[in-house]
Amino acid sequence: MTEESILILNMLREGKVTAEQADSLLRAVRETGNVPPPPPAPPPAPPQTPDPAAMASMQAKLAELQGKLGDLQGKLGAAQAAKTAGQAAVLAGKVLDHIPRPELDMGRINKAVDDAMRGLNSLKNDALRTARKAGRQASEEARKAAREGRKAFKFDFSADFRSDASDERPVNDRAEPEAGETGQSVVTWAGADRLHLENNYGRIKVIGSPISTASAEAKFIKTAWAEAEPAARVLLQQVFLTHQVENGCCRIGIAAPQDARDRLTVDYEITVPSGMPLEISSTFGEISTHGVSGALTAKSASGPISVTQPVGEGTTNVVTASGSVTVSEWNLPGSALSVETHSGDVQVESLTSASFQLTSRSGDVTARKAQAVTSAVFESASGDVSVTGSSAGSQIQVRTQSGNSTVTGLRAPQVLVETVSGDAELHDISGALTVKTVSGDVEADGVESSTVSLLTVSGDARWEIAAPFSGSFAGTTVSGDLSVLLGADPDVRIEMNTTSGDITLSLPVTEAVQTERHAAGKSGAGTGSVRLQSVSGDLKLV
Repeated sequence: MTEESILILNMLREGKVTAEQADSLLRAVRETGNVPPPPPAPPPAPPQTPDPAAMASMQAKLAELQGKLGDLQGKLGAAQAAKTAGQAAVLAGKVLDHIPRPELDMGRINKAVDDAMRGLNSLKNDALRTARKAGRQASEEARKAAREGRKAFKFDFSADFRSDASDERPVNDRAEPEAGETGQSVVTWAGADRLHLENNYGRIKVIGSPISTASAEAKFIKTAWAEAEPAARVLLQQVFLTHQVENGCCRIGIAAPQDARDRLTVDYEITVPSGMPLEISSTFGEISTHGVSGALTAKSASGPISVTQPVGEGTTNVVTASGSVTVSEWNLPGSALSVETHSGDVQVESLTSASFQLTSRSGDVTARKAQAVTSAVFESASGDVSVTGSSAGSQIQVRTQSGNSTVTGLRAPQVLVETVSGDAELHDISGALTVKTVSGDVEADGVESSTVSLLTVSGDARWEIAAPFSGSFAGTTVSGDLSVLLGADPDVRIEMNTTSGDITLSLPVTEAVQTERHAAGKSGAGTGSVRLQSVSGDLKLV
């Protein structure tokens, strides 16, 4: 192939000539052997002006398309919102089905706190980094504990409550005609060794009697309302007290039409032998007992429960969802007591028991003169805990998460106070004392404990030790400030260490050694010890 032919083909490939032109040139090259000059390049095409009508039509179609797209996105968003709302509703239903109990297991928090403190044992170059990291882990564990530490559980009411039972006492809010009746009904429990009293229509009052009988007259008050008074009276005639003995248990309850729940209330009172084991259940009605057996189980959905002056031995379990619990004049040193409520308060006055546990999730726990032969537990998740003038033979535990703790006049070999974000206030305590908090502050005075362990992550602590002190005090903090007032004539060795905080030691000491981050010395003979450690918190000992 000649150079001219190659040149023509390259022009064709580059688009400089058309296929017809290239064919003509190649024929001319073959015929004459000469290459004619290339044809002039075609002039550039003039720019085309868009048609205004076509442009307007295109813009209208584009706007229509964007509108449909926006509408579709809106529908998708609404569908997603509806789906999310549905999921939230399902979740809310599950939450209502599972009333959480405050399982205040501080294990993970304590481990994180201990890891934070471990970095203080030696003030090496990496101590600050290690302790701060562990401190962050402790705070994260505290947040996790607040979210998930309290595992859900179900109040096992089983057959004690009907599935259609309301948790509120019915009210005649439309002022319909009412009919009422007060009377008595004889119930017998011959052959039974325990009683089960239930009422899904109102209150139950149970009184214990030292006389052992196999029957009693139950007093009742019935109230019904309807569109007309005769209809209300007809309804009352269909409501009566029932009793049945089966497998050694006598079940006493109220029989009424199923459709009458929202227009009927029934309250009853019954006297039973004080030695008879009892199980009592109600929906919205109050449960109150006086002088009954300590072998007692009382359960209520939303009604309050009060237990006064029980007798005999046994285990008492009191459970309510949203009602409050009151226990008073309880003197059963051989019995155990357990109180659990979801959102109600717990109040205890003059309690003596072998052991007891008082628990509320969001309500307050208040106890005065509560004595345990072995162990005592006072706990609330988000409510406050206040304990005054109480003691235990082995251990007292006071635990909260976001609520505050106030303890005064506690006596026990071991006293433990734990909180996550709530503050702790301590007065007049004796026994080995351990206080743990993540972000809550601690205020203590009049503490006569010979052994004190104080652990805090970011909370501040101000501690006044009862004088003269010759025991062991160990205070450790990550970023909180710690101030300790030793009082007059202490007999201790002193050691204070910090990574980046300030140290103040204004107590007269001998064998003094002090640098910017370390202080040590001895007061008196040095029998006891005071050790204060921090990462970035300030330490003060006076």
